[in-house]
Amino acid sequence: MTTISGTTRLTGIIGWPVAHSLSPAMHNAAFAALGLDMAYVALPVPPRRVGPAVEGLAALGFRGVNVTMPHKAVVLPHLDTASDDARLISAVNTIVIDQNGALAGHNTDVGGFVAALREVVPETLDGAGVLLVGAGGAARAAALGLARLGVARCTVVVRRPAQGEELARMLAPAAAALRRRGTRRTRRRSCPRRRHRGERDAARHGRVA
Repeated sequence: MTTISGTTRLTGIIGWPVAHSLSPAMHNAAFAALGLDMAYVALPVPPRRVGPAVEGLAALGFRGVNVTMPHKAVVLPHLDTASDDARLISAVNTIVIDQNGALAGHNTDVGGFVAALREVVPETLDGAGVLLVGAGGAARAAALGLARLGVARCTVVVRRPAQGEELARMLAPAAAALRRRGTRRTRRRSCPRRRHRGERDAARHGRVA
């Protein structure tokens, strides 16, 4: 059981609703096992109060929080900085607060999804087609991860078509850049190695296959 003191560093998770989250149990167990003077709490934040809640985290002494539904996108305007992935897919699942009170948003879903998928699908996904259900924050992270793994076609199934179209628009530039990068790598691999003059002369005389 976590013991709270005057020096306990605070972390938590914000969402609406959030009472069902297993994150407090997991993180507090980890803190206890590691002997860390830290506590992790669930912070139910209604949608209309996201701004004041996020902006007040530093003043309340929090070192960081996780972000879950439905706040992953709406926290972005209230942060000082955000990682490239978080901005690209407009979804933040982790906020880190430094000693000066600056709030930095990150998205660890992309890397986590890719690592988990590679464990169960070790073979390459280059040129593969996939089906993605949903277009929320977690689905956006999955879509970006799939693009980085070389997936050629991603069919998105959503209840609201506008949400799927937004996801497609959001990831189109990144997907195009990844395709161009992949094409350049393929061309480099397929190019014959240039021979030095000595090798060319030897080849003419049948000494090099």
